[in-house]
Amino acid sequence: MKKYILFIFTCVILFGCGKKEETSNALFSTSNNMDAANFWMNINTITKGTAHTGYYASKLDTLFQFGIGLNPKVKDLTDKTPKKVTVKCWVYSTTPNLEASIVCDPIINGEKLGWKNFDFKPVIKKANEWTEVIATFDLPKNITPDTELGVYIWNPNKLMFFVDDFEFSIE
Repeated sequence: MKKYILFIFTCVILFGCGKKEETSNALFSTSNNMDAANFWMNINTITKGTAHTGYYASKLDTLFQFGIGLNPKVKDLTDKTPKKVTVKCWVYSTTPNLEASIVCDPIINGEKLGWKNFDFKPVIKKANEWTEVIATFDLPKNITPDTELGVYIWNPNKLMFFVDDFEFSIE
């Protein structure tokens, strides 16, 4: 009898404390907390120090106008045609109303298909605190499996700020 009670108790603990699965329409999803940035572009911006999680973040300043991002081909992510790109990240700025953006720049055979950006200025209202930024971009209908989905942080005024916990997904 004790064995059965112990077994039932163990099952309750194991299955009751599991992480609830989130439903998603994502065809592909990845994230990077900057502690394991081995396949992302602009990794030279990653510095140790100010970070949202872990120890590392992408630092943009007068030296780095372009921050962390990625540039995969659609065929390397999914065999379906995506319709949207969603980017989430956490931003820490020493100035409010930060003039910077998340950029979505799909390219096929060197031809830009519709560069778009999501401005941080209305989102980053306070200085010296981490703020989550979420941007969703509709993709053009004429993308192909060879389309490169360039997504990155752009710092046109070369101000200092940090980006961490970068997430990228397509639907």
